Amino acid sequence: FAKNIVAKRQVVVENVDSLDLSEKRRSTKIYTRYSGHPGGLKKMTLQEVIDKKGTGEALSIAVQNMLPKNRLRKDRLKNLVIK
Repeated sequence: FAKNIVAKRQVVVENVDSLDLSEKRRSTKIYTRYSGHPGGLKKMTLQEVIDKKGTGEALSIAVQNMLPKNRLRKDRLKNLVIK
């Protein structure tokens, strides 16, 4: 392990559609993003993300938020394979 090098391992996640999420979690978890313009704050619940982009995208966002926010983050996310 070297913290300045991306590992050449892939993480494969299968059966993402059978992920068990409670209804309360789907309605209360809110994802926010900001465009930088006045009035540009966008909010989506977990259910809206799942309906629009799928369960895999919700899992990808969760993993992305767990990784350190540095230059290697994008390269590390490329090693995540969601089936």
